[in-house]
Amino acid sequence: MHNNPMYEWLFILGILFVVLSIIQSVYHLRTLIGLKKPEESSINIQNLKDDDNDDIWKNVYCPYCGNSLNSDFLFCNKCGKKLP
Repeated sequence: MHNNPMYEWLFILGILFVVLSIIQSVYHLRTLIGLKKPEESSINIQNLKDDDNDDIWKNVYCPYCGNSLNSDFLFCNKCGKKLP
């Protein structure tokens, strides 16, 4: 190799990057296939839906373009028109 010590550090950092990428990939793959459960602190959408705000999760449709919207929207996110 070259006599410049910078090349040695770049090589070491490259190896470290590859090893950390493999570890992260294995962790996410295990979580995806169910071998490891995600942390309890992660947000669970089902728990949010069970709250008292049930009307927020009901869909309504834009009368102008037919886009599905949440009931708390004031404007359509597709056509941009103000909802009645």
